[in-house]
Parts: sequence; structure tokens; C-alpha cells
Amino acid sequence: MQNILVTGSQGYIGSQFMKHCAEQRSLFGKIVGLDIRLPQDHQKIEGITYLEEDIRSENIEKIIRDHQIDVVLHLTAIISITGNNSALFEYDVDVNGSSNLIHACIKHGVKKFIHSSSGAAYGYWPSNIETFLTEDMPMLGNNEIPYSLHKYLVEEKLAKVKLDYPEMKQYVFRVGTILGKTTNNPITDYLKRPKLLCIKGYPSAFVAIWDQDLVKILFKATQDGNPGIYNVAGNGAIPSQDLAKLLKKPADVKPLWLLKLAFRILKPLGLAKYGPESLKFIQYRPVLNNAKLKSEFAYTPEKSTKEVFKYWVSFNR
Repeated sequence: MQNILVTGSQGYIGSQFMKHCAEQRSLFGKIVGLDIRLPQDHQKIEGITYLEEDIRSENIEKIIRDHQIDVVLHLTAIISITGNNSALFEYDVDVNGSSNLIHACIKHGVKKFIHSSSGAAYGYWPSNIETFLTEDMPMLGNNEIPYSLHKYLVEEKLAKVKLDYPEMKQYVFRVGTILGKTTNNPITDYLKRPKLLCIKGYPSAFVAIWDQDLVKILFKATQDGNPGIYNVAGNGAIPSQDLAKLLKKPADVKPLWLLKLAFRILKPLGLAKYGPESLKFIQYRPVLNNAKLKSEFAYTPEKSTKEVFKYWVSFNR
């Protein structure tokens, strides 16, 4: 039986994944959850080893060696659009921490490396408009959007590792917007506004994946899924103004020039959370084609993008 290490095990998806593994306990030897914080006693699941550690630590190598880890699921990441934390800190965790983990996996013969990347790795660019992105399209990232840049850089690292160490199977999932009953992320902040901000002349189409679909996809990768790079989203996409109707709230449609001016003025005054550079996050949404996920990975999401948003709304009125 295989031993698995999950980084970011106390995060939103990590904690759900750990529960799912515990329900399939017979399929694993050791199940090790690693995070910068330990769960409270009442949150701990019997049969799981919990470790408090930073992925940047030199102890990561020792953990992988001592627990004889066969499979690593890497979920640790700082979700940031504008770099509200220290830019150097975010880079250190996301990029240097991931690199530290990857090298430890190589050194100690980890057989599978499963990485939760993001559609943000493609970047937010004009070429995204009305185009369903496929896995063979170039990743561009965005320097001004840390989360996008860091996901891109980690994938670049993994691509080089794959050439030099093909024996370590890689699973890279470029995930769309994750939504479930209690999701809390920059997208849900946007969805919870009294009016849904829309940019005049831009469809700003969204794709989404149900959190339970994502957990099942990640779990399948630990078992019998084909290695590769996969977009992860439910079928279809929904433009921002249609999304406003689904949310039963007004669409606040503004011209791009006005929004840029307002954000440029308000951010330095502390009256806006984001600067004008963050508008790309809405303006050029990466819309993910999930055909490869269904055909090569053999997983069809249970909920479409529209159904995922409806599901979230039913718990967040």
C-alpha cells in the first residue's frame, strides 16, 4: 500500500480530501497531513498523522524519507490577487517552498506528484476572450497578479523536472473557480457584493468546479488516473452579466476607463482593496476546456459550471 503526504492539509480542499482518504483508509499505508498549523483535537481523524511544518523547511526532506512517502498531493498556496502580503513572502512560500518540496520528492523516490495548479497559470490576457483554453495553449501568467505568476512558475519547474525525472509521475490540475457550501476566496468576495461588478464590452465568463468533484479528481489521481496536465472545471461557462441574473442581483456595468481611474485613486487612500491592475482578474477570465479531463483522465464533473454556481447560491443567499 502507498503512503501519502498532503501539504496544505488544513485548508479548504485539504481538510475535505483528508476526510475522503480516511473513508478509504484500506487503500493507504500512512496518511500524513502537513500544514503550518495543527488541527484542534476534535478535528483530528483517527489513523491520520498530522505534522506542523512549513514547506520551505529543510525538515520536509526528512519527513518524506522517514515516512517513506510514495505519493505527494501539493495543495499549499497563498491565494492573492494583489499581493496584500509581502510579495517576497508570497513568492518564497509558493515558488521556493514548492521547489523545496519537489526536490525532496526527487531525492527520496516519490512515485507520484499531484499538484493543484490553477487556470490562473494561463494568465489574464486579451487572447482569453471568448476562447475555451486547452492544455496545449501557452501559459503566460501575470507579473502583477502574484497567484497567477506563482502558479505559472511552479508549472515551469515541474515541466523541467518531468524531463529529467520521468519516473516520478506528475498530475497537474489547472483548477477553475472552486465553490461549495462554505467556500471563501476572492471569487466569493466578488459574488457577495450587493451589485455584481461587470466591465462594459467584456463578457468576463466564469467556469467553476464543485468542491466535491475536485476532491474526487485528486483522489482518483492517487489511485488509477492517467498522469498529465488537466483543466478542471464543470461543463460550460457563464458570462458575468448572466451570473448577476443567477445571483438575483443587479449587474453594475461600468466602462473600463472609469474603473481604472477609480481604483487608481481609491487604492492609495485605503478606500479600495484592489488597484487598477487587478481588473484583469475580471476583464480576461481564463475559460477552461475540460475535454481532456473527461477523455484522458476519465472523469466527468457531476455538476456543470452553472449548476455549481446555483449550488453555492442555495447556501449563500
